Amino acid sequence: MDNLETIKTAIVTSFIGRYNEIMFDGKPANAYVFKKDTQNFCVFIPCNDALEINEKFSKINLYTQTIRDKGTCLILQSLSSDMDIVASVVLDFIAPSKRDELLKNPFNFYNRWKDVLGNRSSNLMVYDVIGELFILSKLLEQGKEADWNSMVLGTHDIETNKESYEVKSTIEKTGYLVKISSKFQMESESGKPLFLTFVREEKSKLGMSIKELRDKLVNTKKIDEDKIDSYIKSKGFVPGKQEYTEKYTVHEALIFAVDDDFPKITRNSFVGGEFPAGIETIEYSIDLPTDKKRSLL
Repeated sequence: MDNLETIKTAIVTSFIGRYNEIMFDGKPANAYVFKKDTQNFCVFIPCNDALEINEKFSKINLYTQTIRDKGTCLILQSLSSDMDIVASVVLDFIAPSKRDELLKNPFNFYNRWKDVLGNRSSNLMVYDVIGELFILSKLLEQGKEADWNSMVLGTHDIETNKESYEVKSTIEKTGYLVKISSKFQMESESGKPLFLTFVREEKSKLGMSIKELRDKLVNTKKIDEDKIDSYIKSKGFVPGKQEYTEKYTVHEALIFAVDDDFPKITRNSFVGGEFPAGIETIEYSIDLPTDKKRSLL
């Protein structure tokens, strides 16, 4: 029986609620299968306590967790019913010849199989979240009592008791074009002054990550830890994901007052001071008036 068939047999014949060691080339592979129920199972390998990953692709999860009697383990969990595909992934996962490489950088394994299985990229905009966290941090440094209003799906990204802030981030190297995607994004609430902040970033090992900004904000004691973690998680960023520690350098952070002279479309742009009946969404781009900019750096 070849290794692929051995893996299929190990998965099918394993008992629910128990883990069993898998054989590879007729020898124990120090890899184990654990069946949660008739359809869900995982395969795990003991690893270093410092290893951390939490990724998902095509009904397969790759993460680290402590298992009783085995310590910290790298776990491959399958929710797929295609045994041929699953067995092929497991074969690559437990191969002794690839073990050192796998445990050194499990993200390489994840990225390779993500491409093979054709997983659609989530296209998460790391720099958008970093931009909002960066501006929030700057406002707190200025002594403002600021709330990350995105956490409660507010109209604007950040609110203080006296002002509202909309944050726009970009990784474009030049230009000051921003996209507006809501009818009310450029309208102030409760008469408070509205500001638009523009953050230009570049991916860099010398920059800041979501994790670092999150930790910095929590340490100020001015941000609720559970709330910020919940919001970041809702965006798909959790400890163990590559994007959580992906770093960007902020090259520009500008602020613009969204006043009567600022280019925008609001209800006051129309006759009668209201949006025409039937208009549900307005999307447009603004070339920011750089003569009115003020730096936050």
